Amino acid sequence: MHKSNAYIRYYKIGVNEESKILISDYDDTLFIDEKGIKENVLKIKEFRKAGNKFIISTARNYESIIEEVEKYDIEVDY
Repeated sequence: MHKSNAYIRYYKIGVNEESKILISDYDDTLFIDEKGIKENVLKIKEFRKAGNKFIISTARNYESIIEEVEKYDIEVDY
């Protein structure tokens, strides 16, 4: 994913020991700039295709983050 000073943590979840969950903030983490968000979205798609879950954790209101999710076609589980 695009490099930043933010922390991205992977957690094992569920029954399958291979499953992971990725939780990320949006502003200045997932979205840094146009190039970074496109790279991150591709990596998220690969991550989810492997059977993992992705969650955005943000202080933005629901309508605001949904606009961004739709604009950049971000696949999210929660």
